[in-house]
Amino acid sequence: MGLAMVALVSFGCATTSIESLAPAAPSSSLDPEPWAPEPGDNARTGEPTAVAIAGGEQQAQAVALRVLEAIRDADDRLLNRMLEARISRLQPRPSAAQVPREALVEASIRSPRRGSLGPQSPLSEYFQLDQMRMQPLSVVMPQVPNGLEGSDILVYIPLTRAGRTIFRFLVPGWSHRGSVLVRTGVDPRVVGL
Repeated sequence: MGLAMVALVSFGCATTSIESLAPAAPSSSLDPEPWAPEPGDNARTGEPTAVAIAGGEQQAQAVALRVLEAIRDADDRLLNRMLEARISRLQPRPSAAQVPREALVEASIRSPRRGSLGPQSPLSEYFQLDQMRMQPLSVVMPQVPNGLEGSDILVYIPLTRAGRTIFRFLVPGWSHRGSVLVRTGVDPRVVGL
């Protein structure tokens, strides 16, 4: 009797192990999408959470556009939050020469040449947004100046005729194009203009 029980148990185990080794059916377009929670600003203990990570060129482009809007809107609080304490000069080419953030903010928001520039003015009136280019600084120049990093993203934005008329007085060196150097990451910062 004992031998029969051992044989029965062995046979039962063998069938389960064979079934578990059987290949699964291939996935198809009819399969439901895997569930993932929506990214949020905060998480609670014990609940599923998703994290959205932005970086690289898309993040640099978004930061550059925010800086352009802040200059257009004369938003000194936003500019002070986004710009490093010392900003590298990017015109005519990126260099180790730096300007205090306060001087750039003051020049860009208090210039008498601002004219009718304000929140109601579309950025496309001053910048050729469809021609924005982004490149890591290490691609633009093999020898990266002190204080800058090769992974910093250089954003070039060509100016329109109206943009050249106004922005050359608001940001030093912006005569034909705007240049914004962004250090991407968790807290993206503008390190050069």
